[in-house]
Amino acid sequence: MGKINFGIIGCSNVASRRFIPALLQSQYANLEMIGSRDSQKAAKFADKFKCNKHGTYRDVINDPDVDAVYISTPITLREELVSFAIKNNKHVISEKPAFLDYNTASKVVSLCKENKVRIMEGGVFKYHPQHTIVKKHINDNRIGAVKYFDGQFTYPLPGPDNIRLKPELAGGVFYDSVGYPVAAAQLFISNKPASVFCIRNFDEKYSVDNFVRIQIQFENNVNAHAVAGFGLHYSSTYSINGSKGRISVKRAYAVGEDMETTISIETDEGDEEITVPPHNQFLSMIDGFCSQILANESPNYDFEDDMLTQHLIMDAAMKSSINKELVFLVEKRE
Repeated sequence: MGKINFGIIGCSNVASRRFIPALLQSQYANLEMIGSRDSQKAAKFADKFKCNKHGTYRDVINDPDVDAVYISTPITLREELVSFAIKNNKHVISEKPAFLDYNTASKVVSLCKENKVRIMEGGVFKYHPQHTIVKKHINDNRIGAVKYFDGQFTYPLPGPDNIRLKPELAGGVFYDSVGYPVAAAQLFISNKPASVFCIRNFDEKYSVDNFVRIQIQFENNVNAHAVAGFGLHYSSTYSINGSKGRISVKRAYAVGEDMETTISIETDEGDEEITVPPHNQFLSMIDGFCSQILANESPNYDFEDDMLTQHLIMDAAMKSSINKELVFLVEKRE
């Protein structure tokens, strides 16, 4: 089995701190080239990570030695870059959310099929083993039938230069943060979403939403509640309530690779705490993506379907918050 040569599009903080260091550890990937709108920044990144090639975004995509790209530019630039990469037969990992709406995501997935490439939205938290452990306990009937999911991702007010506070770059917690608990709910509720209700509060100073609450009802009548906000105490949690107990994760979304995490299980038979050792979830995400491409087999994990379902829910949530109404989902996919 060979390796996938990656080009980096966007010299972001997450690329520097997490993605590229993990890429350099991968048994399935190489760092081939780094791209930025700022040539000096691209050169600095290339020097830091001992990468021999750097250039513009389009230089990276046009390079014949690049097999896949990781895109971590602002959301407003992603549609153009992702589409250009796919048309040039590059596989894509895009930071989340990949796009601003469902229709764009659907068009891009169709484009992937035409060009025989894969796209993954980088929901890296899903690659932490704590969620697999939670799922096993649910499947083993530790808490009975799943009835309700409750997830929170809140944090203090970012600094004034933070991208989350820039409306022109799709700042705010709707696009940045509430997608985490929404995606987590789908890990454990294996039914299609049926209806969505959403409220958003706005920060008058920065003109971005600073609090979002999304309520999702799935076709099996299980409900999920996702909350995100800034200017709040830090919380990165979820709990799953069942007919016989509850499972909670205290550090669910933003987990450093040197952090232990804790799973709490409460049942009629007693309580249990499980400590999960540190894990590099970025490395697991990269390896999982590359191994499927290199195996050239039918995918055992449908990255594209995951992305479409996420965008379907988020589209409905945005519509709900604007119109102040419950949105019933009509299946749009073929």
